[in-house]
Amino acid sequence: MSGQHSLADEGLLEGYTWQNRLLLIFAPRADDPRLRAQNEILATVEPALRERDLLVLRLLPDSPVSIDKRPVAGSEATTIYRDFAIDRSAFAVLLIGKDGGVKLSSETSVAANTLFDLIDSMPMRQWEMQNKAGSNPQE
Repeated sequence: MSGQHSLADEGLLEGYTWQNRLLLIFAPRADDPRLRAQNEILATVEPALRERDLLVLRLLPDSPVSIDKRPVAGSEATTIYRDFAIDRSAFAVLLIGKDGGVKLSSETSVAANTLFDLIDSMPMRQWEMQNKAGSNPQE
């Protein structure tokens, strides 16, 4: 897994660059216990995911891509596995920044506070938080 990978030329994922952060969860099977554990972690923090513009993509070999638990018609996870050099039998979690760069790569489930601490330390997120704090709630 390369820390230098970018989504700039990645078809399905390209439209999210500069709009959303992405959490890519790769699992060999839908019943993988690591996937179940990651899903349980994320289920408890959905408002915080939305606040950080974080979309969750669940990827299984030879299956449609699922974004926030909704399958994307016509999508295929196989291309994303290949593009990120993820083995079909592996479990992996990648955090992709709004710039399309890989910010975190893990072979185990990732705690919510680990994700949020990393995202909240990013310059773009710092700007977002300052901008939101300074915005007029009347607008």
